[in-house]
Amino acid sequence: MRNDNWNYYDTYRIRLAGFTLGNSNAFYHYNHKWNTVIYSDLYYDFSEYVGEEHETPWTMEEIHYLECLDNAEEVYELSLHDETFSNAFLDKGSSDYFYNFENYDYDEEIYSNRLLAFCNTYEYLSPNTASEIIENEPNITSVVYGNDMGYALYGSYFMTGFAREMYFSFNYDSIMEVDNYLSAYNLESGTDFNPDSSVLKGHYTQVASTGVVFSPLDEEEIYMGRPPNDIGEVAISTAFLDAVELDYEKALNLEELCVLYDYEDNYLANNSVRKDFKEDVLHVVGIIESDQIAIYQDSDWLISYFMFTYDVSSFSLVPYSLAFNIKDVNKMDETIEALEEYLPGYTVYNPVSQLSESVREVSDYISLGILIISVVALIASALLIFAMINILIIENKRDFGLLRCIGVNSKQSFKMVVGYGLYLSISSFILSVIELIVVVLVLSFTTSSISFGMSFFTSLIWMALIAVIVSLVACALQYRKITRLDPLEAIKR
Repeated sequence: MRNDNWNYYDTYRIRLAGFTLGNSNAFYHYNHKWNTVIYSDLYYDFSEYVGEEHETPWTMEEIHYLECLDNAEEVYELSLHDETFSNAFLDKGSSDYFYNFENYDYDEEIYSNRLLAFCNTYEYLSPNTASEIIENEPNITSVVYGNDMGYALYGSYFMTGFAREMYFSFNYDSIMEVDNYLSAYNLESGTDFNPDSSVLKGHYTQVASTGVVFSPLDEEEIYMGRPPNDIGEVAISTAFLDAVELDYEKALNLEELCVLYDYEDNYLANNSVRKDFKEDVLHVVGIIESDQIAIYQDSDWLISYFMFTYDVSSFSLVPYSLAFNIKDVNKMDETIEALEEYLPGYTVYNPVSQLSESVREVSDYISLGILIISVVALIASALLIFAMINILIIENKRDFGLLRCIGVNSKQSFKMVVGYGLYLSISSFILSVIELIVVVLVLSFTTSSISFGMSFFTSLIWMALIAVIVSLVACALQYRKITRLDPLEAIKR
């Protein structure tokens, strides 16, 4: 539909900044509310022209809209994946788009059930594109949209979470306590406020600790209850309930999850900040077993919920980044190549691979350090074994001299020396293995796992070989001294 209610004409010079390719007669501006600003706030005052003949507030003639009756939310979600709207923005109608609206007695619901249509003048990641990728790529299961006012995605920094501060609690009084404290605070003193354990915070800076995150819903994962069917319904994780110390069945019986959303920050005098919070109640209808503190809904919920619940403009909810869930990580490279074909001009990467590369670099330095320490320890151990055999043979020269006097030949002496050296090295090896197993068991129990893989037994084999070789070399060197020993001289000593 098109508004044809206004017939006032005037002339004003506007600077032409650029051109767009297209066949329609249109002009564009980066600010979607530009028409209200330039006509009503800056240059013209139309109040004198709104009289009995023109009772409706001033609206720009070329704003098109969809009359959605009572299902604007459903229509909007359908439009996100409809190619018909691939070149347009749909925004929820409100009095902000109509001049001098507050001075006239018009029902806000009339405009809230309209979806205003604006031309798209810049590139963005359309949900329709994401739907096409999920439909054609079997290794991709779902998508998360990142935007400025709903949910933020900073993959390179491993930060994902709600773009604005959000607080969740089954206790209404606890939520109100947060609202009363944070509605106005001083920048110098900061926000040292710590809500009680029944309140959880959702923000991308809190993900590493106890922050609430969003996850696309997989109905097969429902542990208790049912999947959400409405914009005001969600499922939550068992970790969420564990964090607020609430029984699972009791949570489903309570249903109402209070939400506090930081809609806007206003910086005032004296370094004070006033936060404008908006309240809402979500109905918990399902529980999903997970170690992550999360709420679950359809991917489109990250856009439609903030638009229709908190009146956030769709221009602030435009997806600037997408995060896909992958079924098989072994096909990651193939999936990235496919995404690059679907999204030319955009950067597609796996943040885990970047982390793995950084970890690999650190691991290489650690491995080099361990290798140097191991080589030094090996040389020291070899020298100790060699010194012990040398000392013990020197201390027993008299015994070897007596053996030579009673007729023990060189070959028998060599066997005795080698046997003594092997006994020393093998006994040392057994004690080292026992100590090593104890250390491995302690470390394994701290990580809740016990693993003796092939690398462990391979290391034991190498340890045994080195001990035997070092002892044989030491015995061979000492044997030369024994064979040159004069038995009478050895007995005298």
